[in-house]
Amino acid sequence: MCAKPLRLATYNLQKCVGLDLRRRPDRSLQVIGATGADVVVLQEVWHPYARSELRCRLLGRYQHVHAPGGKVCKTGLLVLSRYHNLHLEHRFHKFEASQGVESWAFGKGISATAIRLRKHTDVQGKVEGIGFRVRPGTRCFVLFNVHAQSDYWRDGARTRALQMEEVRDFIRESIEDFGHLDVRRAILCGDLNVEAGTCECDAAMATLGNPRDLLCWNEREERVWAPTFPIGRWRYDPCHDSRCRYAPLTPTKRLDYVLDVTHTEAFVRGREVTMEENRFDPPTANAFSHARTLTTGVTQRGTDGTPLSDHAPVLAMIAFS
Repeated sequence: MCAKPLRLATYNLQKCVGLDLRRRPDRSLQVIGATGADVVVLQEVWHPYARSELRCRLLGRYQHVHAPGGKVCKTGLLVLSRYHNLHLEHRFHKFEASQGVESWAFGKGISATAIRLRKHTDVQGKVEGIGFRVRPGTRCFVLFNVHAQSDYWRDGARTRALQMEEVRDFIRESIEDFGHLDVRRAILCGDLNVEAGTCECDAAMATLGNPRDLLCWNEREERVWAPTFPIGRWRYDPCHDSRCRYAPLTPTKRLDYVLDVTHTEAFVRGREVTMEENRFDPPTANAFSHARTLTTGVTQRGTDGTPLSDHAPVLAMIAFS
């Protein structure tokens, strides 16, 4: 059981490329460090150098890494955790439904990582259930990191609809595989490339079993969220050295999500329990999960005011009652 809410950040890095079109992972580190998150979930870490640099420079805070895809980095997914020896399991599923350039240039999909929940009696380095053989009933939560088909090349709504079905099935299969663990919560986060508030979003949420969108609620239980895309985009500037530049923009829509799928049918079927047995106590003041878009300061622009990605990071507070 966690003594305090866990800070979870999800961020699409846009290949760690900034205004000067140079790959500079050190600038992305500014954003990650400013979030102060316990667990960081990243998308579009395509380049091996960028992934290696992020892992090495952040090793002091995030000792554990889940980077599916090996050295190729075609998945672009990366999960960093600051807790020592808390990762238990790793799973990954590459989307079968894909189209256009993304079907062969990238390996988009969804990963699952089971992270152990620390007890008050745990001592760092001597945590129960840690080792090559995990003790049955070890308390944990499952984190899903997803990056779905984009509309960059052409409209991908039909492909995304099929990918949401794969996400739902993967959640159920992962919870089944983690059946020997005491899974307390399941969180799905990442870049779904589905615009919030649209008919496509409603259909996607229905496919996933209507999970709780943590960005739609704050501590006062008000429905509020800020756009996450696009912060900036490459543009040709003929009046300034005739070069492409990463021009800042005002975000107009939300593509990034943090979803609590603990109460969905996929989670219930994976655990083989009834909806009533899966019901948790109502959230209290000390156990209320919520999220917000980081729209100001270094988390969006960097220390020099440069847009470091076309997405804004999202910070969530995950409470465990």
